[in-house]
Amino acid sequence: IVEGMWVKCAVCRAIIFKREVERNLKVCPKCQYHFPLSVSERLELIVDLDSFEEWDGELVPGDPLQFVDTLPYRKRIQKAQEKTGKKEAILTGRCQIGGKSVALGIFDFSFMGGSMGSVVGEKICRAIDQALAGHMPFLLVTTSGGARMQEGTLSLMQMAKT
Repeated sequence: IVEGMWVKCAVCRAIIFKREVERNLKVCPKCQYHFPLSVSERLELIVDLDSFEEWDGELVPGDPLQFVDTLPYRKRIQKAQEKTGKKEAILTGRCQIGGKSVALGIFDFSFMGGSMGSVVGEKICRAIDQALAGHMPFLLVTTSGGARMQEGTLSLMQMAKT
């Protein structure tokens, strides 16, 4: 068996040819379990080819509380950034869907469980502002584990803000 050619379903435990799962849009053909989709896979499924332009990619989380649990928050963020190659748990921008301009936000569950911190909330609000200014619909794909506990009430306030 060649490494990476097969996947195991987390629900029915079936061993399935990876290409079969991909052809079935990441759904198990045996039990209908939905495998996780990455941000790039979601973009590929939703957005017109080569039409996505990122907004606010330079925004990065701070550590105003200097939070430490088993790891300092700054280290936890750094590890998530190294693991995913992303700066935060959301990607926002403008794209075309069916030839129409759309403001888009896609959560990235692989980045700290898609948790919402102050940067995520700010990026969502900025994307909504861009959508309103450009008379575009706003589409938000959520795969979030909720508020990011390391930012305390700052994180909780993002839910009210957005």
